[in-house]
Amino acid sequence: FINFNIKDIELNEEEIINIKNIYMKKNNINNEDELTQFLIKNELDKETYLDDAKFSLKLKNFSYEKFKFKVNSHFLSRKKDLDAVIYSLIRVDSIYKANELYLRLKSKECSFASIATEFSLGPEKKTKGIVGPISLSQSNPLVSDKLKELKEKGKKHLLIT
Repeated sequence: FINFNIKDIELNEEEIINIKNIYMKKNNINNEDELTQFLIKNELDKETYLDDAKFSLKLKNFSYEKFKFKVNSHFLSRKKDLDAVIYSLIRVDSIYKANELYLRLKSKECSFASIATEFSLGPEKKTKGIVGPISLSQSNPLVSDKLKELKEKGKKHLLIT
């Protein structure tokens, strides 16, 4: 199927030279004599080696032409799965504890890492409050929505109650 679709794709002379140079570099070939020796050693003729080298560029060109109009919409439909975030989190079970810890942080009485290690109730306790990298689709929906809001508003800190 692929060969049928790419057989009519033409490559210009510059593309062929680039393919040849990439192939030679990839195989540690420095000149035409080494290329000839390489082909003999690997039981290849120049036509077969060039066809093999051209295949990937033809496939790339075919894919680009066939799918270039779909790439953006596909990316946007998967953006939530592709966006990765790293954030710091302290999970507590009461608003009073959250406010107390917030005030400690604000007054620089303690570091975020030390508070997270001592008080957080989730697995982030073991990582000094750091979560990620994780895709937005894998994180808690409430946290994910708040992180998106932060990014849109250009803020860096958030308290979720």
